[in-house]
Amino acid sequence: AYIVPNSLTHDMYERAPIKIAKHYMAVPGSGNCTAGWFWLDAVTITPWEKLGCSSARFLRILRLLRMVRLLRVLKILGRWYTRLGTSYAFLSIMKCFVITLATVHWLTCLWAFLAVNGRTAGASTWLSLYGQRTSEDVNEWTLFDIYNLSMYFCAATLTGVGFGDVVPDSQLEIALCTFTIFLTAFMWTGVLANIVNVVSNLDSYSTLFQKLNDDLNLLMDSRNLSSPLRL
Repeated sequence: AYIVPNSLTHDMYERAPIKIAKHYMAVPGSGNCTAGWFWLDAVTITPWEKLGCSSARFLRILRLLRMVRLLRVLKILGRWYTRLGTSYAFLSIMKCFVITLATVHWLTCLWAFLAVNGRTAGASTWLSLYGQRTSEDVNEWTLFDIYNLSMYFCAATLTGVGFGDVVPDSQLEIALCTFTIFLTAFMWTGVLANIVNVVSNLDSYSTLFQKLNDDLNLLMDSRNLSSPLRL
């Protein structure tokens, strides 16, 4: 079932099987991105390996397409906000926190993938360079250890430019490092702007009073009023 907007009845969910099937098999992205999910599900659940496709990377990419469904989480959060009456400031900060954490996680996975793939192939990577600088045997590190160091590097890049202890080693890693710096810079700017906006709007009446006072002063300046009249 799916939610029917502007329903004439008190039943908010569509229960007719034919209408549900049409909605599920509609054009992808239609119905305000609520319809057409059949085609995405069909691509992701098809047993491609039994149809002759042996590329493991291609199969992983197809399964990752299901993460597009995460877009529906934003709508669910919006309905929860309306129903529960949660503070907008709290919701805004939590949304910013989740988006930032998800972005840092994916960047961490990219850096960890380069390290693990290079270690398997015996190539020089940022991880092997880190092991040479710290005299640690990174070949004995677990996946969690590599993920932990990658998370540390991405978090340090998010809040600054890093500390120089983890550096790229190849041209691919240099390009990824540049992309990480620009992406996290924009991300951190949005985080700070969001926090400043929330803090500045905590006392809305005081903010409104200050704005009206500034407008009044501008008006009196434009009319060249003397100081006694301003009082």
